[in-house]
Amino acid sequence: RRVHGIMESSIASKFKAAQALLLSKYKLDFSVISNLRKDLHKHPEIGYQEVKTKEKLISFLASFGVKVEEIKHFAITGFTYDIVGTAAAKGDKMTIGFRADMDALPMKELNTFAHASIFPNAAHMCGHDGHMATLIGTADILMRLKSKLPSNKTVRLIFQPAEEGGRGGEKMVLEGALEGIDEVYALHSWSIPYGKFGIRKEGAMTTRIVPVSYTHLRAHETLRYLVCRLLLEKKK
Repeated sequence: RRVHGIMESSIASKFKAAQALLLSKYKLDFSVISNLRKDLHKHPEIGYQEVKTKEKLISFLASFGVKVEEIKHFAITGFTYDIVGTAAAKGDKMTIGFRADMDALPMKELNTFAHASIFPNAAHMCGHDGHMATLIGTADILMRLKSKLPSNKTVRLIFQPAEEGGRGGEKMVLEGALEGIDEVYALHSWSIPYGKFGIRKEGAMTTRIVPVSYTHLRAHETLRYLVCRLLLEKKK
């Protein structure tokens, strides 16, 4: 049921059960992900300067078996990687994307805990450190499950720079980071009680919502071209 925009559900117990399964069956070490989040928080980098951040993320992915040479680079410091299943093909071919933003805000952090930013003019005050750590943990699980994922199904990891006003998402789209994507998912940390999640039909944290309708697309007009066209029309 919906309460003040939050989709309330009794998923806390199911979440804990899923967490226990990941710990026991797949040996996922949540402390590693937590420590990564703290390290990213302590060493923030602002838009298009996420060089060390990118190196850390790729290092983690490589430890999961990701082939570094297959990583594709976009928007200066952004990148993507496709996790393709190896099980027998099933149903229609499909590629979904999971996206996390990477940049910090150009501001001073006032927190005093041990993993507070060591830089005077950069701080992860919008949760992007958590978003990256979440996607890294997701990548770990997906790499372990490749043999159960159909060979015609792909999950694209999308690490986006410069979300905080730098138009990093637009730059990635225009450079082709969403080529072949059918659906994209992302999340944002928020002050929602543990064990609950929030969704909004009208969109969340958007500057505005633009209704779009079309009757057909020419054969070569993939999702990428549609999105790019909308972005260009918005500038006019």
